Amino acid sequence: MILLAPEWLILIPAVLIFCWFFFRPVVFRFLRISILLILLFCLTEPHLNQTEKGMDLYVLVDRSDSAESYLEEKIAEWEELLEKEKGNYDRIFYIDYGRDILPRIRKNERELINGSESLSGEAIFKALSLAKSDRHSRILVLSDGFGTDSLNGLSNKLIEQEIFLDYRLLHYSRESDIQVKSLRVPERVMPGEKFVVEALFEGDMNQKFNYTLLRDKVEVDRGVLELQNGRAFLRKSDSLQSGGLHKYEIRISSPADQLAGNNRAEVLLEVKAGPRVVLLSTYKNDPFVSVLRKQGFDLKVFNEFSKLNSATLAGARLVIINNVPAWELPDGFLEELNFFSKDQGGGLIMAGGQFSFGMGGYFKSPIDELLPVSMELKNEHRKRRSHLSIVMDRSGSMAMTVKGGKTKMELANEGAAQTIELLGGMDSVSVIAVDTNAHVIVPQTVLKGSADIISQARRVKSQGGGIYVYTGLEESWRQLEGREGQKHIILFSDAGDSEEPGNYKELLSDMNDEGMTVSVIALGTREDSDAPFLIDIAKRGKGRVFFTNDPMNLPAIFAQETVTVARSAYLKELTLTIPGQEWSKVASGEWQWPAMVNAYNLSYLKEGAKATLRTNDYYKAPLIAWWKVGAGRSVALSFPTAGEYSDLVRQWPQYGDFLQTLTRWAAKPDVPAGLSLRYKKQGSTLSMNFHYDSKWADEFSREMPELYIKSSLDNEVRKFNWRRLLPGVFSSRIDLASGEIVTGVIKAGDHTIPFGPLKSDKNAEWRFDLDKVEQLRDLSKLSGGREINDLSEVWKNKPAARLRDISPYFLILVLILFLLEIYQSRVGKLFKKRVAHQNEVYSALLDDIGLVRSIGTKTKEPDSAALVTEEDDLDKESKLDANERRSRFDRAKM
Repeated sequence: MILLAPEWLILIPAVLIFCWFFFRPVVFRFLRISILLILLFCLTEPHLNQTEKGMDLYVLVDRSDSAESYLEEKIAEWEELLEKEKGNYDRIFYIDYGRDILPRIRKNERELINGSESLSGEAIFKALSLAKSDRHSRILVLSDGFGTDSLNGLSNKLIEQEIFLDYRLLHYSRESDIQVKSLRVPERVMPGEKFVVEALFEGDMNQKFNYTLLRDKVEVDRGVLELQNGRAFLRKSDSLQSGGLHKYEIRISSPADQLAGNNRAEVLLEVKAGPRVVLLSTYKNDPFVSVLRKQGFDLKVFNEFSKLNSATLAGARLVIINNVPAWELPDGFLEELNFFSKDQGGGLIMAGGQFSFGMGGYFKSPIDELLPVSMELKNEHRKRRSHLSIVMDRSGSMAMTVKGGKTKMELANEGAAQTIELLGGMDSVSVIAVDTNAHVIVPQTVLKGSADIISQARRVKSQGGGIYVYTGLEESWRQLEGREGQKHIILFSDAGDSEEPGNYKELLSDMNDEGMTVSVIALGTREDSDAPFLIDIAKRGKGRVFFTNDPMNLPAIFAQETVTVARSAYLKELTLTIPGQEWSKVASGEWQWPAMVNAYNLSYLKEGAKATLRTNDYYKAPLIAWWKVGAGRSVALSFPTAGEYSDLVRQWPQYGDFLQTLTRWAAKPDVPAGLSLRYKKQGSTLSMNFHYDSKWADEFSREMPELYIKSSLDNEVRKFNWRRLLPGVFSSRIDLASGEIVTGVIKAGDHTIPFGPLKSDKNAEWRFDLDKVEQLRDLSKLSGGREINDLSEVWKNKPAARLRDISPYFLILVLILFLLEIYQSRVGKLFKKRVAHQNEVYSALLDDIGLVRSIGTKTKEPDSAALVTEEDDLDKESKLDANERRSRFDRAKM
């Protein structure tokens, strides 16, 4: 216990002496004297020390790209000094940070850090969350000070937890460094409108440097600039005709430049053209092209799909997928398309063909839920059995843990399990795990009961080594050989570690002769070292090849491939049609529907969807189906619109009118009048202002519009809050990670206002913003910390003891004693009254007894001598009785 005002103790004897002489009968009782002493003791301000001996020092080590090289030379020396100077009860905890924040488990074991950012604020927050309330704590930041996140709000937390923040800045030379400080273009322009591209360059020396300006990865300007007073400017006018997003990029180079990390910048510009439609098609003369352009749509056609990304969908109202297989689309594009339609309100049309719907691998894909039809093939509609063999890479790389806590192997196992679940009771499957040898986990088995087989598939473990592809394929051939029906192999392998090609070409040729096909699911990208080898396997195996860099996608890809092989159907036969009346809800007028189609994709109408044309066969399958899904609209045309199986449809007189009407119904409507969004991006901070006029005021006062953001880092959609900046303006501010791309939507009642994609500064780590250093200095000062050049000083001025005032607990005790004193005083008075009343009754009784005795003596008429003697005896007895009564009364009083 610690007394902050012990001088008040001298008052205790003085008060006691005073009360002894003047208030002794009143004060000197147990409860009263206890209350007095406790109140006097509270004046001394008693506190308890809540902290143990020693101090916990949290050392935050900046491992970002801009600090790593310099820090690597110093960190061992600094850590040794900190360890040497600490006391017996002191402890040190190291936290390495960049974009990742990783507390060290062991002092000398530093893990790899993503250094593309310097999240100093997040690292400080992490240290605060680890600090113990019963220990002295201090934070030491070893950094260059150029953080990429915000330090706002940390000062209150540091003060609240009574933790000082010290820092040691890394000083290294940037004398000859040149950096791209900014690259600016307007947010959006109209087609043909002139605008200016502006770039600002900074450096510490006046020197010349080269620059290159690119638009959509095509060079548009290059030249030489010279720094004047540490700055140089570039201004260039430009104009664009095609709608959508366009990317501008600036690059610089100089022989004397020391740091290359800040030598480039990029920015996006939107050209606001007419109603924009994105068409993905495998046909060179797609019928949608002429129809939509005649109607004034700004049509963007893609026949090569590797360039598709989130920017493709910017400003679009509708996406049409015409016979394009899912495996040809870039990884992640279907997730963007799901957000575009379901959340941003964009339209989606999928047309039929041999590479569409289930045959195109869209079953259980991210857009499966958008379509108004389901793509599985029911067992009772199947005409042949399938035999699948799954070859699983179980090499050492598959043991790596990914986000979500699962390993690559576990996710691949889940994909194999889904493949087995999708097969029917007449199908068969085998599972082969491959490293340097082939291990038959499940021999080729008919799936009458699949639970045990699924369990075995989920238990494949990574055993190290590489993957011998030829050995795995050869074992699959043995498993499938002699089977009747469709025979297919799914090879799962690492695109960067697929060994032993062997004589795979001859092997695949023999497989084709046996009626076997081979598809490849590759973990990696098409640029990986073994990607060409795996692509060639799928090509020679007459199958498909899927690439994904995200192991979380593996289960869905396995499901897509399984349905494509075993459970989908593209029926190439003349089929009569049955028209319906539902089309009147989309378009008025008289419609004469085609009597037959050449081919169609078998699918089933989902609950809640509408169909206006069905097949007049056993399946009664929908040919034209549509519905509203989320904020958008989706259409499924199950027949081909082009190619060799589209003759009857293209001869339909109302074909052009139908495509036009369908497109206008599915396309996202215009943003309502009176609503607009303006945003400003500075580095990694996105500021958004949503403006609305007076006619929306009443509605927004009842229900505020909602803001949703989808990030490229995790594909999750998050809701953000608005604050009312001004009448008619909502504002929000979002901090982005380095290189993060976000798309978003504002939902105002039934209306949607999409925006993005917006990309944060990819090189924010190299911008060297001096304001960030000042923010760190101010935060340290507010917390009570300081800049430390000699690290041994961090142990000298330890934080003050963390004390807790315990006076309130003593005051509570005083209250309890006071109530007890009142209780006793009240009960004592009642007891005295009761005793006095009993004494009065007793006295009256004695008086009555004496009177009776006196009457008895008179009746006997004794002689005078005897009477005198008796009277004397009575007097003595009465005196004794009186004395006894007095003594009892005195005892009762006490």
